[in-house]
Amino acid sequence: MNARKALIVVAVIVSLFAATPSYANISNTSVLFLRIAPGARAAGMGEAFVAIADDATATHWNPAGLGTYPIASTWVEASLPAAYRPVKSLVALKAASGGERYLGYDIWAIGAKGIIRYDNKRWYTAELFRTRTDQTVQGLVTKYFNLSDQARTDTVVARVARLNSAMSYDTLAAYVQAVQAAVPQGYKDTAALRTACDSLLALYPQCRISWDRIAEGRHVWADGAKGGTISPRDMDRIFFSLEHARNRFIPEELQIPYSAILEGEPTTLASNGDVLFVGTTSGLALYNGRSWRTFTEADGLPSGYITALAALPGSAVIGTSRGAAMYDGAGIAKFKDTVGLPADTVVALAARRAGDFYAVVHNDLFHWDGIRWSNNMGYTVAVDDTPETIATKFAIYGSAAERKTYLEKLLQIPQAEPVSKDTTKIIDSTVATSPFVPGNNIVVPYLAGFRGRVTSLSLIGDAIWVGTEYGVLYFDKNRWHTPGYRDAKVADGQTLASFTAERRGVPVDTQAYGQILRTINDLSSDTLVVGQVLKVRANPAASWVNSISFHDEAVVVATSEGLLEYRDNQWARADIHGLGNTPTRTVFANQEELWLGTADRVVISARGRSEATVMHTKWLPELASDLYYDFAGIAPAHLKGLGTIGGNITFISYGTFLRTGEQNPNIIGTFESFDLAATVSFGTSLSNKLKAGISTKVIYSRLSDQGAGQEQGKGTATGFALDFGFLYQKSSRTTFGLAVTNLGPKMTYIDAAQADPLPSNLAIGIAYKLKQADYLRILVTAEANKLLPGTNSSFSQELKEVILNGGLEVVYANLIAGRVGYIYDQEGKIKTLTLGAGLSLLKRFRFDFAYIPSNSSVALANTLRSSISVWW
Repeated sequence: MNARKALIVVAVIVSLFAATPSYANISNTSVLFLRIAPGARAAGMGEAFVAIADDATATHWNPAGLGTYPIASTWVEASLPAAYRPVKSLVALKAASGGERYLGYDIWAIGAKGIIRYDNKRWYTAELFRTRTDQTVQGLVTKYFNLSDQARTDTVVARVARLNSAMSYDTLAAYVQAVQAAVPQGYKDTAALRTACDSLLALYPQCRISWDRIAEGRHVWADGAKGGTISPRDMDRIFFSLEHARNRFIPEELQIPYSAILEGEPTTLASNGDVLFVGTTSGLALYNGRSWRTFTEADGLPSGYITALAALPGSAVIGTSRGAAMYDGAGIAKFKDTVGLPADTVVALAARRAGDFYAVVHNDLFHWDGIRWSNNMGYTVAVDDTPETIATKFAIYGSAAERKTYLEKLLQIPQAEPVSKDTTKIIDSTVATSPFVPGNNIVVPYLAGFRGRVTSLSLIGDAIWVGTEYGVLYFDKNRWHTPGYRDAKVADGQTLASFTAERRGVPVDTQAYGQILRTINDLSSDTLVVGQVLKVRANPAASWVNSISFHDEAVVVATSEGLLEYRDNQWARADIHGLGNTPTRTVFANQEELWLGTADRVVISARGRSEATVMHTKWLPELASDLYYDFAGIAPAHLKGLGTIGGNITFISYGTFLRTGEQNPNIIGTFESFDLAATVSFGTSLSNKLKAGISTKVIYSRLSDQGAGQEQGKGTATGFALDFGFLYQKSSRTTFGLAVTNLGPKMTYIDAAQADPLPSNLAIGIAYKLKQADYLRILVTAEANKLLPGTNSSFSQELKEVILNGGLEVVYANLIAGRVGYIYDQEGKIKTLTLGAGLSLLKRFRFDFAYIPSNSSVALANTLRSSISVWW
């Protein structure tokens, strides 16, 4: 715990001890408007919100809520079950539940057991269907996988049946055959037994077998077989189990494995958020969140072996072992240009937009501009440019062999006739026949060739980022950069062995590192020449790269040595959830969240949201029409690595009053009374489970613009107060909350001797997520409140002064909410039910309503409160 966090803890503890000795009657306090519950959501839940505090009203209820998701950014970690490790690829797909931010996505991955899915609660290898009595396995499979070929359907149905059965078809067949072979001579039900056996085999692919009954019969079989023969009595029992093992309907819950549709092993994944693309060794599979489709060579793929994928909205680029193709939203489409891209293995793909793709084939870079594939680009010849200087400029590693290769590729490119500055005129060939004239536009290769295996390709801004087994490369359209390497000039007496021995923390042995230096520097021997320039390792950006993405204004690179960040032209190990030194396999991001995958876990950077809420309500409308209450709260500022700043303004108008003479009932004027408070809050995370917050508020109370009778001055007062709060997230379901609010000096209006204390309050609560399903969430909460200022009283009186609050919230499909609560205030004689409702729209707005039913003993009975919240 750092000093900043320790200071918050100490401040809260001191405040609690300072507040504890004084206890209270509410009548002894001033500015009671500070205790009015803002936000119709909390009001509908019986004003029990101190352990929830997950929206902009946290600035009132518990400032620790500003340090908690969804307001504050957080890290979420999901461990991968051992049977599914390691994770080889990772993407996110919008979830059917339609949650917000990272909760609105399912994670799909390739693991040790093929395709797996994580719904932010648990991992799945199959989709779970809740069936109806009129459904069949074949019908569900046909619809889910979009199958029309009967032979293929039968194959997939067999795979589904195996997953949902206690034994394989072959094991069941062997058992029933053995039973038939052991039927005693003259057994009376032989024909019926044979029929039962045959029907079970027919029912197997329909998943209509009671495996408990089969187990009963096998137990009798095993006991009887010990004696060498099965008695007629035992055969009756076995026959009974077989006869009654036939179910009329399929199971109420049926699992359909994702892998059932895949004929080959999964090789790569891609997602555009709405569609999942799965490449395999035998074709391509697409999943749109409801059903699957598959494509093979018969559908137009150059090869069934999918090697790389790049997804775009509504389409995707597909790399295979024999070239590339496109998915255009309806089916497989071939590129018009079949010459520019070699019909060979596409090892990496990247797409910026339709008609702007990049591919790596044969360690060469190719670009699709919407018309053709090419491994060249346009270039404007500069002063003093020659083919040799251009080759030097675009060399990645800088060796003589690389420059020679680049030069050969450059000189083989047909160039346009050189032109003068007046581009309408061709330069006289007797004056200059070379295209390398300053200002001339020519075509040059992207590069001579990558060294080592290319592992990833990304387009970030205007740059092309390439991951290789030897490190990170990026091309900014002017030159190639090798951030993991530095140039070292060979001095007298230096050998390759001496450079190898100077490796900077590289986690491979000397022999392996020496081979890397030979490869990237094109060394044919270990003999070095004095003055020769070598590329040698400078930092971890020279390690094996698995994935590259862009998040929070930084390039994030997953490598075999940990997670790296390139920010503000500086490279560093990423200080992201301890992954800076952890081998990381996958990194990808959308506009808000970042997903990271290691061999055994998934780590999610969940971005907090900014939120604002307003509430206006008529207060005691039956008493006065001009008495109203306003609240506006906001949590807009996230301080990276520190916490969240928020605030609120609270205002209550007591209406217009008549002023009379001191001893005269005649009206001599009017005046207005109101109270106002402005609050600034800060919340932070002390640990993964403990959050803390602090608020400071300035209070202005205007009871009248002048004193009464002989009193001199105005009936106004200004004060300040502090709030402190904690939230302890015991588990993903249970949270405890504690808040001490309105701690501060007494409010003085005219006579300091008659100053009144603030309505300081201690609140302790618990919130429990009773259900967290995709479409249904149920939250229950309970809370105890105790006003702190006042004179000491007996223990029994103190108990009577405790206010108990409780509530329940049910949310369906992240769209509509129903709420109910109860307030029990024995001292204040308030015992009332509260009701509430909420409506969320566009994942950005929420409208909340709260209602207190008619009750003769409650002043606020039959009142409606409403509030509007917006987040971004």
